Amino acid sequence: MKVTNTLIVLNLIIFILSEYVLSTNLVMSYFGLNYLFFSGFYWQVFTTMFLHASFLHVAMNMAVLYQFGCILERYFGSLKFGFIYIIGGVITSVLSLAYTYYMARHGVVVNLVGASGAISVLLGVLA
Repeated sequence: MKVTNTLIVLNLIIFILSEYVLSTNLVMSYFGLNYLFFSGFYWQVFTTMFLHASFLHVAMNMAVLYQFGCILERYFGSLKFGFIYIIGGVITSVLSLAYTYYMARHGVVVNLVGASGAISVLLGVLA
C-alpha cells in the first residue's frame, strides 16, 4: 500500500498548495487539462490527475483510490500498480483531449482536473 498512500498524500499536498498557497487560477490553467495543451503545454496530460476542483472532489477521489488501490497494489505489487495508475491516468487524459479540442473550437474553455480517469482505469482492471 506504499504507492497508494503516497499518491493520496501527494494529491492532498497538491490540493492544499493549489487552494491555499498558490494562485488557484494560475495552477489550474497551467496544470489542468485545457486548450493550452495544443500550444505546447504537453505536461498537462500528466499533471491534471493531481489537481482537484474542491475539497469534496479530492476527498471522494482519494477515498475510492484508497479502497481499490489497496486491493490492486497488494495483488500486483507496488511497482506494477504505480505503473498502471500513472499510465492509465495519462491515457484517459489523452482520450479527453478530443473533448477539450472540440469545445475549444466552439469557443468554450474546458479545464479538466482530477484523478477520476486513473481511478476508473483501476476499477476496470479490478473488474
